[in-house]
Amino acid sequence: MASGTAYNAALMIADEYLKKREGVKFVKPKSIEDYRNRLRKNNKTLLSYLNEAYDTLHLAGYYHGTPSVRTIKEVMI
Repeated sequence: MASGTAYNAALMIADEYLKKREGVKFVKPKSIEDYRNRLRKNNKTLLSYLNEAYDTLHLAGYYHGTPSVRTIKEVMI
């Protein structure tokens, strides 16, 4: 559950960045691929962080339920 919450926070950060970057043209991305495509054009560092959050928090932590606290902590730092 905490992994899902942390992943949602990462998406919120990406949303805020895209809102500032795109202004009134901003439409909330509907998929991780949409986030990736839009961030790839604007901010590769943020894209890297989002990919790490997706892999570790969303897939490993939320879907697969990894019990490894160390794995989750590595992404949070």
